[in-house]
Amino acid sequence: MSVQTIPVASIDDSYSCFRLTSPAQISTMQQSLAASGQLHPVIVCPGGSTYRLVDGFKRFYAARALGWENIDVRTLEADHVTAKVMIMVYNSHSGSLVNYEQASIVYSLSR
Repeated sequence: MSVQTIPVASIDDSYSCFRLTSPAQISTMQQSLAASGQLHPVIVCPGGSTYRLVDGFKRFYAARALGWENIDVRTLEADHVTAKVMIMVYNSHSGSLVNYEQASIVYSLSR
């Protein structure tokens, strides 16, 4: 999984409905990106002419708010089901998913 740079505008953030982010979190990330640059790529899945964002929502929103034209990504091939599971897996180690987010993902998978 190599890192590549793609246009911010080519990223589809429709999976953001499974993550809760606050303006304060985005602001903190903006400060970090402005001071240190992007230390970790976001994770995306190809989806036609766009890329579906799977991990790195705060980094993505902060980069977009800062007016970045490009962002570093790691690209993984995954269907919708696998991508939703990946959201859970990527965030399980840090405990950053709250119960509502987990329930929302599980509910979407069961439909």
